[in-house]
Amino acid sequence: MEEPFFTFRKFNDPELAAGMAGKLKEHGISIPFGELKRFQDEKIKLLSIPRPSDKSLTWTGYLLALIVAPLGMIIGFSMACMKRTLPDGQRLFAYNESDRKEGKRILILGGVCLLLCIGTWLWFWK
Repeated sequence: MEEPFFTFRKFNDPELAAGMAGKLKEHGISIPFGELKRFQDEKIKLLSIPRPSDKSLTWTGYLLALIVAPLGMIIGFSMACMKRTLPDGQRLFAYNESDRKEGKRILILGGVCLLLCIGTWLWFWK
């Protein structure tokens, strides 16, 4: 697992320069505004791509929806509705369309299992 201290290695030199423009200016290195704006636009474009969910999260959601319905419903709801905010203030869904559909299915399955459990409990414990 990657340590947070070394996350700067994910960026190339121009991205580091864009992120540290203020510090570089103090040291006499200037970055043209157009170049800085281009780097920021590229970063926003990369961040706006929805990430695919981990398949283990999907299978865990289905399993928990069957065994412990409320926990499965929480996972399904988070997959279906979770959003993230980009640095420019735009709000996008965190997961792609197919994973959001899986989240809705997990949410529905958890709801049905919860209703069945409540109905069974009421039936036998009148």
